[in-house]
Amino acid sequence: REQFDIVHTHETKSSLIGRIAAWLARCPRIIYGLHGVVFNDPMSKLKRDFYIYLEKWTVGCAHRIVAVGQDTLDQYRQNKIGSGMPQQVVFSGIDVSRYKRELDNADKRAVRQKLGIAEDAVVVVNIGRFSVAKAQHYTIKAFAKLHAQNPKLCLLLVGEGPEQEACKQLCCDLGVEDNVVFAGFIEDVVPVYLASEIHMLTSLREGLPSVAVEASLARVPTVAFEVDGIHEIVIDDRTGYVVAQGDVDALADGAQKLLDDAEKRKLFGMEAFGWAIEQWDHKVMVRDLNVLYQDMLNGSDKKNKV
Repeated sequence: REQFDIVHTHETKSSLIGRIAAWLARCPRIIYGLHGVVFNDPMSKLKRDFYIYLEKWTVGCAHRIVAVGQDTLDQYRQNKIGSGMPQQVVFSGIDVSRYKRELDNADKRAVRQKLGIAEDAVVVVNIGRFSVAKAQHYTIKAFAKLHAQNPKLCLLLVGEGPEQEACKQLCCDLGVEDNVVFAGFIEDVVPVYLASEIHMLTSLREGLPSVAVEASLARVPTVAFEVDGIHEIVIDDRTGYVVAQGDVDALADGAQKLLDDAEKRKLFGMEAFGWAIEQWDHKVMVRDLNVLYQDMLNGSDKKNKV
């Protein structure tokens, strides 16, 4: 019933349905908003090949691909999905204004008190759903190595999910359960970042890890596994450290470098903040999308493929 000039779809399942529906409705301009690579999840070769075939088939319903990160777009190019159609990157925007004020000591104490964290603790934070893909068990293993040399260290895990109980058991097995806080779901994570010293990211799959952007905006350096999108956020040995997936020793070593040098930690945090403000301000995203939409309305990609 509605006649739209542009349909911009997002996420895997809803995007698939949305692209087909818009194509059947003869919408003249359809954008495939690409947020991640579903066929990179752990799966059999047969299932992976099926997902790639499905993407190749349905991407033809769209007129342009817009990805949240270059790594994600490169994965589609390598698998020849959407070859010959316009493709570009538009970073997801964040309201950066909420991060511009640093917490004073009183505010930081209040946040830590609410979470049950000692005032003089050095906090390593990991925020995300407890899942196989987010792989918090690597963060816990690295923390256990670090805590042996840093008794005031505290690990703050924010989130919920199916792997949470297994992670709690791992903390007990490693003898660090008294130094790990499972905070559960927190609606507003800005104060959590601002009250932390180091952000640790051990995801095995991402499109563009927004938690690393949020940490950067809070002036908190990130130590992370190599994962899609991470190099678009973390500049290795300048705003944090990026190590090979599964290398717990390298993960702990990167964090230890920041723990040993408070000045470096502060410098990395400020560099991260400057980079994130420049790239991920939501105003930049709005500007780039407006340019894209106007370009399409003015004639680019307007031919319906029915």
